[in-house]
Amino acid sequence: MPMRFLNSKVAVASWHKVAALHGIHKPVSARPGTPRSNIAGDGSTRIVPTKFAREAWVALLILILTAVAVATGIVAASARDDGQWENVPENVRQWFRSLKQPDHPRLSCCGEADAFEADNFEAEGDHYVAIITNGKGVIPSGTRIPVPNQKMKSDAGNPTGHGIIFLGPQRQVYCYVTPGGL
Repeated sequence: MPMRFLNSKVAVASWHKVAALHGIHKPVSARPGTPRSNIAGDGSTRIVPTKFAREAWVALLILILTAVAVATGIVAASARDDGQWENVPENVRQWFRSLKQPDHPRLSCCGEADAFEADNFEAEGDHYVAIITNGKGVIPSGTRIPVPNQKMKSDAGNPTGHGIIFLGPQRQVYCYVTPGGL
């Protein structure tokens, strides 16, 4: 938001003062007719800092709130639990918890609650399409989900005996492990 001045001489004089503060060139002395509120004790002009400072604080506050919102969104994106994997052995639960996304090795594939059986898959062009065989009451069987190549998980085996696809709330693919572990 641009700063507004009532008098163009004040604007020029104030600009010179800002430039001087940043080492661009010397400040200009106050000119006759410059409002008293714009004159510093040494006779040079200055910008009344309230509007500039307010705008700077607002920008900083927006930046901080954006960072907090992003961090909150990451925490809120943790796995949901619909109870679809209640009777899974502990070693399989540990496998679910240990899986990391192939393209983001520090991010989890999520957990059992985000995992759906996709025992069938097809190659379509240059990528796989996983076909849901047990959507645990959340996704209808037969639903076809394109799997980006970078989401294929092949380095952790597969103790479930099923193809497993990990999906986010908008059905974005986190990971896909084929039935044989690929």
